This record gives sequence, C-alpha cells and structure tokens, in this order.
Amino acid sequence: MKPSRELNTKIATEVFGYKVWKHKGVMTENHPLGDRPLRNYSGEIEWAWEVANYMKITLIPTNDNQWFAFVGTPTGWESPQAAFQFLQEGNFNDAGAAVNESPALAICLAALKAVEKRSTTSESTKSAEVVNTESNVMH
Repeated sequence: MKPSRELNTKIATEVFGYKVWKHKGVMTENHPLGDRPLRNYSGEIEWAWEVANYMKITLIPTNDNQWFAFVGTPTGWESPQAAFQFLQEGNFNDAGAAVNESPALAICLAALKAVEKRSTTSESTKSAEVVNTESNVMH
C-alpha cells in the first residue's frame, strides 16, 4: 500500500472519527479546533505523529531500513519494559502492527489494523452480551 488520499481519509474517519468532505475542490476534515484541509497522514511524518500520539504507537527502526509500528494497549506503555512484556505475552487481540520503509505509512497501517481489530472485538463482545441476556430471559 502507498500513501494516498483514500488512506488519509480512512485515518481521519476511522481513527479520529472526523467527517471528511470535498469543499471548493479541497478534501476537508472537521478537526476539533476547526475545519481544515485533510492532512497527509500517510505521507508526511509531521501528520503521522498525530496518529502515533493518539493511538499510542511505538515506532522502532529495523536493520533493513524499515520501520516497525506497533499499537498495543489503548493507554500506551508506562515503560519500555511494559512494551516488551506485552510483546512476549503475545495477546494481540486489540493490537495492530505494520512494517514499511516509510515511518508515516507504517504508523497509519498499524493504526488502521488496531482500529479494525478493536471494532471486531467490540462487536464480538456486544454479540456475546446479547446472547447472554437472551439466555437469561425467563419464558
């Protein structure tokens, strides 16, 4: 995958929950501080850092000039040891990861994967609650 307006739109809508629309030929997002042109999250590290900070993404350079971006817990890590412990435990149900030569793109891909997994986990939990509630209903 390459940086694109489509990917930037997904970041704005699915990660941040912004609305995105075309205004006078310019893609626009409704940032909390006011409407602004859609940021190039997937192509410029300046804007990818907004994603990294919001999603608590860990970014690690690798030996082959790639970047490993990892989203773990929604609250982030209290220490590097906590991040390594999380990785060792291998419970990646709500996590997202990506490797890319572009750190901005790695951040965005990892964020979207985490959002997708968290959404799936949330839907599964809601379904389980409905089934549980229905089984407790007296007939």
